Amino acid sequence: MSDQRLYARIFTGIYALAIVVTMALVLLVGLPFARAGHTWLSLGALIFAESILYGATLQYISNSSRSRSMIPGYFGLITVGGIYFLVVVAWILLFSVGLNVSTLCYGFIHLVTLGIFGIVLGLMMLYFRNAEKQEDYSSSGAGY
Repeated sequence: MSDQRLYARIFTGIYALAIVVTMALVLLVGLPFARAGHTWLSLGALIFAESILYGATLQYISNSSRSRSMIPGYFGLITVGGIYFLVVVAWILLFSVGLNVSTLCYGFIHLVTLGIFGIVLGLMMLYFRNAEKQEDYSSSGAGY
């Protein structure tokens, strides 16, 4: 149990540093705030993506004793969160820096991306919950 707490504290420290670095980079690149809407949308999307990765990792750490058989589900959650993070970075570079689209359009792009992410995450959670139920069912010895 103490190892789980130690790993959770270490990862919480990494998460806090990642948030600080993300804020510093976005605000540094976003200066002099010519497109303040783009800056805040980008910052919010990146922090949300980092928080999803942090939450999935903490979930894995807190359930590590029974999560050995759930590794594909956890890897799926972390992979989906990582892909969302990379897509957000790509959208920032493409639509904010490269094409310089309007703030409304940029917000809609992030909203559509968030919606697609939510759908995929929901499907992953269905798989994850189904796998948990199967594990609980098989470990209880029901049906034998």
